[in-house]
Amino acid sequence: MIQNWDSVIAACNAQQVLNFYAPSTTTKGAGTFFNYWGTTWTYGAGVTPSTGAGQTFNKDSVGAIRFTAPPSGEKLYLGKWFMSSSVASSFFLYDFLWGNSGLVGNSLTLQAINSVALPTRASNGEGVQLWVNFYQGTDNAAPSITIKYTNSEGVANRTATATIPATNPVVGQAFPVLLQAGDKGVQSIQSFQMATVTPSAGDIGLMLVKQVSEMSLQQANVAESRDPIALLLPQIDENAAISIMQMCTTTVSGIQQGTFRLLAG
Repeated sequence: MIQNWDSVIAACNAQQVLNFYAPSTTTKGAGTFFNYWGTTWTYGAGVTPSTGAGQTFNKDSVGAIRFTAPPSGEKLYLGKWFMSSSVASSFFLYDFLWGNSGLVGNSLTLQAINSVALPTRASNGEGVQLWVNFYQGTDNAAPSITIKYTNSEGVANRTATATIPATNPVVGQAFPVLLQAGDKGVQSIQSFQMATVTPSAGDIGLMLVKQVSEMSLQQANVAESRDPIALLLPQIDENAAISIMQMCTTTVSGIQQGTFRLLAG
């Protein structure tokens, strides 16, 4: 475990250097999120999750940033994040715990999910965020949705509601869903239901993720870097499926490139 500067220095001498590059792609526009999981980037396009109960992900899943697990008895930390973008934007790293697909927007019928158990790194679900992701866009409407889930305290039948933040969502568009007041996380998801329908079915999925870190690039084509102090040395589970989410400022993602440096100790 990294506990002092001596251990930081020792970890730096055995760091993992993980480079990444992602080409520009179409996004929905300013103020919307774009999910890199399905993008063909350095680590390949992430697989579309299973339908229904979905599936869990880990560091060996296609689309996740590939790294080597730390030596036995040691932990892994994000020690540096260096990045440039051709479009000024904000980004965050997340651990993709669970996801599904195959939900449709053109039906008012309750769509059962009953998600498979989360991986052990999710612990009791505290801090686990709920997101919606579009694997195929829907048309026109920006309807409301209702999701039933079990919270991190094991209380079932909790209700999360949200309105899709833009009409005609595009592939890769994502948005976070606020949990019921007082809830701190999610253990499982039971169902999904549209309040109003969209003209086409699309392919909608839910995601359960844990945020790892964040980066804001104020200027296009000007690289920025975050050191261990600025990052607060966030721990990365040795099985984490790490990917990137972008808060967009325009209708293209821009070209992204940079480096993550992982420290073990």
